Amino acid sequence: MTTDDIGDQTALPGLLDQIGGPVDLFLADGAYDGEPTVKVLSDRFSALIEVTIPPPKNAVLSPSAAQNPSIRDRHIADITAHGRMA
Repeated sequence: MTTDDIGDQTALPGLLDQIGGPVDLFLADGAYDGEPTVKVLSDRFSALIEVTIPPPKNAVLSPSAAQNPSIRDRHIADITAHGRMA
């Protein structure tokens, strides 16, 4: 948990410092949505880490989604196809 003056993404590196072993899966709420979170996680634990963060309702696909979809693009497409609760 973070304080009101520190955002979740800003606090993430310090929170990750508390983990003493490898991480294969990262599940978080929408406060962690964004490429900076994915970069911190893949830099620290490898690009193979599975990241699941629901994007906001107004999220749009990246310009390269058709050719090279990011994890976030895949989440947006899944929500569009199956609904947010699925």
